[in-house]
Amino acid sequence: ARRTETARNILVKEVMKVQTDIKALMFKYIQEGVGARGVSVLATKTIIDSIKDIWLSLNGDLEYAKSSIQELFYLLPLDTKEQVQAMVDIAEVVQRIPAKTELLLEEATQEGYQQYVRSSSWDSWKRN
Repeated sequence: ARRTETARNILVKEVMKVQTDIKALMFKYIQEGVGARGVSVLATKTIIDSIKDIWLSLNGDLEYAKSSIQELFYLLPLDTKEQVQAMVDIAEVVQRIPAKTELLLEEATQEGYQQYVRSSSWDSWKRN
């Protein structure tokens, strides 16, 4: 039981670490996106909103993952090799989240700016 509790705590702490990492990435990409393409208040807001939406979604998913992990540890005895391997697989997936998030945030800085250009820049009326 003690090893199971330790494993659960390690896995939940890893999810919490990923939450901290993606929050830092959010601020990094807000700073970079706004610095490079924040040509107006509206462009800045659009970039920030694009990035923040991704962070909110991921953070919500990770909160759900934490509670699901804790529930799994209570429901499963983790006495088979397959059950233990499933938990290891979850840990590996969790560790890959920051790299995937970085790609999403990079796209969001571009998309947020493109959205501004499409709908709000001074000559957008010409394109509609």
